[in-house]
Amino acid sequence: MATGRLLKRDFGFLNWLVEVNPRNGSTKFFGFTGKPMPVDYANRLGQQIHESLVANDIGPREVFPHNSPQVFLPFREGKTTIIDTGILGKAERKRDNRRGIREKFLTYSMIAFVEWLRRRKSFDDQSLQKALISACLQLPDQAKVPSPKFVTTPSAPAKKPIKTVSTPDTLRLEPDSFIRQREALLEFCRRNRRAVSVEEGLDFIKTNDLFTGSWEQRQGKRKVRVGQILSFIAKTFDPSLCTGVRHEINFGKFDSWAKSHCPDGWRRQASRWLDEFGTAHTRQRSRTVADWQFVSLFLSIAEYLVQQDKNGDDSVPTARAESLWNLLYDQGVISIPFCARKWKIVRDRLEKLGVLKIDHHYHRGQAMKWWIGSLFPGLWNKVKAKAKGLLEAIPLAEFLLGQRKKYIHNSLLQQAIQEKDDSDLFHGSGTDPPTTTVHQTTNQTTETVEWGRNSLSLTEMVCPLNEGG
Repeated sequence: MATGRLLKRDFGFLNWLVEVNPRNGSTKFFGFTGKPMPVDYANRLGQQIHESLVANDIGPREVFPHNSPQVFLPFREGKTTIIDTGILGKAERKRDNRRGIREKFLTYSMIAFVEWLRRRKSFDDQSLQKALISACLQLPDQAKVPSPKFVTTPSAPAKKPIKTVSTPDTLRLEPDSFIRQREALLEFCRRNRRAVSVEEGLDFIKTNDLFTGSWEQRQGKRKVRVGQILSFIAKTFDPSLCTGVRHEINFGKFDSWAKSHCPDGWRRQASRWLDEFGTAHTRQRSRTVADWQFVSLFLSIAEYLVQQDKNGDDSVPTARAESLWNLLYDQGVISIPFCARKWKIVRDRLEKLGVLKIDHHYHRGQAMKWWIGSLFPGLWNKVKAKAKGLLEAIPLAEFLLGQRKKYIHNSLLQQAIQEKDDSDLFHGSGTDPPTTTVHQTTNQTTETVEWGRNSLSLTEMVCPLNEGG
């Protein structure tokens, strides 16, 4: 509130608009000039605002473009935008959701914004105060510091506490939810040797019954509290200090495969599509090239994630792969930094080649599901060796019987075989010499050939014999 009053008093030549995050109360002020300004003038103006805040004992703030390299644009969907008349008006629009179904949604009205800009009035202080109070109520309660049971005297100094590892069973007796969840999440991060996500932390708390009351009660505050705890843990968490930190990743295992399949690197191919008005658009090839070294590292890390470190529902979050990649890069194990664009290019190309199988149906709280494909490098050799071991020698009679059961041919020989018993078809000795008997009539000739104990009858229609023929 003090920052807003100073901006309106000392820099009133700008139209000030304020944006509040309703979940935690973080606030951004946007000043509009009504016309473009040079970059140098914007830098000097930002420096003056920063110095004025420090001189008035308000404290340093992030001011773009003076000491902040980037800033999000206003009118975001999840933020509260406040002008002189209160919250900026909204309009109803339509868009396609992830399922391709057109739905209606509310967004800030640009017509209302232009009308406010023409009035040249800054935001309303009372509306800002109400928004901040409502946002601060969403924050978790402060942790209560338990009073000590004993007061030690100088003559009897207190003993040093013994460092013990807390388990979920002992933490369930802790009455303070903040302390109970903080200790449990810290131990959970140490066990996973990384800073876990908010969704994983909530699942861990729910599974181990580390919450008070029912799960539906105060669920929003619980999520905010877990996010703050994990963000605080991530600032000082060092996986290298955890005992037994070992990533069983085979680097260099897929170098030969990557060199042969992508000698010149991979990039996103050009694509074409039609918009809602029927206009054809072409997306050019990406300049980002994933070389064979990146592909080899991708396969090594993907093999580890899919086989050892994926979730119970077969999902592999990209954030987990990025954190593992950055950890290995910071420790000097690998020399190539992580790139989200290259990761997506290699992932899509390997899926197209049949190396990986990926389910692209994902949403908030649900990552993509990964599986090893049938053409994964090194996997086809195992399949081939296994298939080679199955090709054992079998008797010819069993092989032919198996083939006869699968396929029924429409032939005289097959009809003759079907009339015989299966047990006597191919068990003759076959050592006796064949004997032939010919029976002649006026209009047909029947020839019987006997091989051992098995006999097959072949009948052929012929023309009538002439006299003297």
